[in-house]
Amino acid sequence: MTEKKDLLVRVDGRDTKQCKWTYYRASGPGGQHRNKTESGARVKHLASGVVAQASEHKSREQNKRAAWRRLFEDKKFRAWLHLESARASGRFAKDERDLKEAMRPHNLKVERRMGEGETWEEWKRTDEDWSEAK
Repeated sequence: MTEKKDLLVRVDGRDTKQCKWTYYRASGPGGQHRNKTESGARVKHLASGVVAQASEHKSREQNKRAAWRRLFEDKKFRAWLHLESARASGRFAKDERDLKEAMRPHNLKVERRMGEGETWEEWKRTDEDWSEAK
């Protein structure tokens, strides 16, 4: 028996608050019908800023499906989806706290090299140095 999963993030292509669809005239083979109709489809996911488009088919519906599929295959969109899933599940707050703790000055080791031929040496920075670097 499969485990029931909770819905964390919903991306709806019909919701104008999430996605903006535009259609354009696609060029290329396909004859006069393709040149006169706006069959090319472009979708922009507003929250992540990712844009995907398709114009290889004669049909607008086929191009919409291809653009939608490309949107979900995009690396930037997948990163946004991962971040939103973590935020919705409550893991984001824990990960953010862990990151802040790891980035505190006493948890960091910074090395520096003064010249080209010099060796790397550990650089001890004080809390005042960190506040100035911000």
